[in-house]
Amino acid sequence: FRRVLFRSFETTRNAFSGGVLALLQNPAQMALLRNDPKLLRLAAEEFVRWSNPVLSLMRVATADTTLGGKSVRAGDRLLLWFPSANRDEDVFDRPYEFDVTRHPNLHLGFGGGPHFCLGGPLAKLEIRLAMEVLLERYEGIEITGPVEWVQSTFVGGLKRLPVALKPKATH
Repeated sequence: FRRVLFRSFETTRNAFSGGVLALLQNPAQMALLRNDPKLLRLAAEEFVRWSNPVLSLMRVATADTTLGGKSVRAGDRLLLWFPSANRDEDVFDRPYEFDVTRHPNLHLGFGGGPHFCLGGPLAKLEIRLAMEVLLERYEGIEITGPVEWVQSTFVGGLKRLPVALKPKATH
């Protein structure tokens, strides 16, 4: 249980903070969300695709197969790089653009098939709700210092994202 709880917190936090950074780097996308909060459901998916909260996983082939034109034998170890899969030009139009309107968004940010993350739907709900509150309460967000990334080959995310929040004026 602790493992699931830790991983769900870590990946949700990393996807959310990475998505916020992407919005700050792409002000037109932030404006789209401010003008149409219904896009937050799609935006949560893009936050996950873009930020890659899990960078890699190791798997062991259970049967001989061919993958990407290469032979894989039962017992071979495979390292799956999610950032590569989430920028696959055969799957995504404009894969190197952050797009909160992207649909469909068949990312592998929380895995897929029998290995789909148990907490993925909850994480996306939390991301959407947190972004909704952020947009409702604050008129602006500004990066105030250097952005630092976690140094890991497993978990992708920000170590530090110093920001200043500008509250909306109340009358």
